[in-house]
Amino acid sequence: DVAVLQRQTADELLERLSYITIEPQTIVDLGAGTGRNLALLQKRYPHAQLVAVDIAPQMLKQAEKRYRHDQGIKRWLPKQKRLQVLAGDAEAIPLADNSVDLIYANLALQWCDPKRCFSEIFRVLKPQGLLMFTSLGPDTLTELRQAWAEVDTYPHVNLFYDMHDVGDAMTASGLADCVLDMEPYTLSYNDAMSVMRDLKILGARNVNEGRRRGLTGKQLMQK
Repeated sequence: DVAVLQRQTADELLERLSYITIEPQTIVDLGAGTGRNLALLQKRYPHAQLVAVDIAPQMLKQAEKRYRHDQGIKRWLPKQKRLQVLAGDAEAIPLADNSVDLIYANLALQWCDPKRCFSEIFRVLKPQGLLMFTSLGPDTLTELRQAWAEVDTYPHVNLFYDMHDVGDAMTASGLADCVLDMEPYTLSYNDAMSVMRDLKILGARNVNEGRRRGLTGKQLMQK
């Protein structure tokens, strides 16, 4: 319910695929999450084998359930390929070398080390394979970061990689013809607590090394 940004970026990423002439045999949804985009990918590429990869096994169960629901009676049609699910990390993708035509990753790679995940992506992609992904930039949640800076000196908001660092990591991994662009999105909230509540529901937590290890008191939250 709170994944507003995820749905928007996912739809724009799918729309961009319409401008690319590719007929993939194998598609990986890397960081598939709840599986919202699986049926949409299958609809665009009905003859492709779809593989959902996520680090959380329970999320993959939800993705399978969502995919079956979205497919409806189509899943019983002859020659309809079954969804494959794999529990795995984007920094250690459990797939063979040169085995994937298209990797689709919507707001998943920002949690990864760029050098590791792009090296893995390069390894599993076929020579003419394609990576399409969205990520978050260093200005993400800047308002929340500024608000916390008025309260204490601990890092409360994750810092994400700059687009140039991402591009350098892609090139260093061996990926070719890399095209990156940036687009700002604005989500409006009435107060800071509403933002943090949504982030908690999404499962996005503070992973900074210097974060406060104890509980954040009520007075600090009010500030």
